[in-house]
Amino acid sequence: MENILQFLERDKNGPRLKIAVLGDSMIDEYFDVQVKRISPEYPIPILQSECNDPQVVPGGAANVACQFGNFNADVSLVSLIDQEAVKIFAKSGIEINSASQIVQNKIPRKKRFFSDNFQVSRIDFEKQNYGLTDDNLQNAVKNLLSYFGQQHYQAVIFSDYGKGIFNYFDNSILKKFPITIVDPKNGDIAKWRGCTVFKPNREEALRLSGKKTVFDAGIYLSEFLGSSVVITEASKGVSVFDNGVFREIRPDISPAVAESVIGAGDCFVAFLTMFLLRGFSLIDSSEMAFKAGTLYVLNKKNKPITKHDLLFSIDHVGSKIISFDDCGFLCDRKFKLVFTNGCFDILHRGHIESFKFAKSQGDKLVVGVNSDASVGKLKDGRPINSINDRISLLASCEYVDYVIVFDDDTPLELIKKISPDVLVKGEDYREEDIIGHGIVPEIKRCPLVEGISTTKIIEKIKKI
Repeated sequence: MENILQFLERDKNGPRLKIAVLGDSMIDEYFDVQVKRISPEYPIPILQSECNDPQVVPGGAANVACQFGNFNADVSLVSLIDQEAVKIFAKSGIEINSASQIVQNKIPRKKRFFSDNFQVSRIDFEKQNYGLTDDNLQNAVKNLLSYFGQQHYQAVIFSDYGKGIFNYFDNSILKKFPITIVDPKNGDIAKWRGCTVFKPNREEALRLSGKKTVFDAGIYLSEFLGSSVVITEASKGVSVFDNGVFREIRPDISPAVAESVIGAGDCFVAFLTMFLLRGFSLIDSSEMAFKAGTLYVLNKKNKPITKHDLLFSIDHVGSKIISFDDCGFLCDRKFKLVFTNGCFDILHRGHIESFKFAKSQGDKLVVGVNSDASVGKLKDGRPINSINDRISLLASCEYVDYVIVFDDDTPLELIKKISPDVLVKGEDYREEDIIGHGIVPEIKRCPLVEGISTTKIIEKIKKI
């Protein structure tokens, strides 16, 4: 955690980083569907949707570039893109300038279909080598590298998705930049000789090296390339080979199970680059990048993580608990913040369902909790559980991102302080009676779980 705090301090007060991402860009499309039955025409699931408009986001090298958006860095995307991609990438804050070449044919698109956050199908629309002839592709890459080689970047990420850009890569360009990090795919790895860091995942490392173990692959690749090698191994951790030093980075506990690992490598390589540029060793940078990656895969649809994610969600649930005095940072955000509140004296299914509903209304959920003194003013003989017990349970809930205790009878001052985008209360409240009505832009009323309440649970216990 100390390294993360140091990084955030250096990121805040240090000079703005200048980074380039050179590679294969794509467009990712996410469709929300429902699977209710099997087709009578053939034994396949029918994907049903009320809306034909997907969520469209940058993919591939463009997704790598997106990962820097919440941090102190200027990033240039050097890629082949189409006219539609220009608009999509610009909306995500990606710098579109003469570094990227526009092609007439569409760049690759991946259409993913999700039912209740489970991917049920994927369709890839793409033409080999972007649909260009060998000569046209070679000329396009030559133009990219010509512009690229004249620029001054502190670090360059080479994001190879095997779509064609690196078919004609000039190895000499690696010598022009202080730090070069390669995220490889297929092909002859000799072109990457002399890069600073070679970062394959486990499967890529074994395939590219021809070895049977990660250790043997790392030794071979580091010696063959004359580079440091970082091999990511999904949730198992990372293996680092750095100037003859081998280090395995393994999580103390198994990371939370992710609904999707889409873009995990993109996030890892982006944060590895930032950590290195902020003065951390390769081993420390790899360890922190792994932690960043475990946060990223818990998000949905390529959503980049924020500095707040790093600070409050990396090590343990206790880091979700923040004081009233320290919660002002939530106003400086680039995500949709949802707020709900209550005593939560005896946590039950109704509460969990309300958190699940609230989290679905935005990106991060803040739960405001009445202090013991506050509960005592509102309810005789309560609370049953102390504030420490109550907030510990709340912080352990997967849907809750932040827990804040307030002493007032109502959460009005807390709402004013953090300015949430959405406020959620139970459907038993009239909207005009909800504290925060008229202040928070969106008010959502959550369905109740019939027959469950703290009062009923207490009454039932008394009868035993």
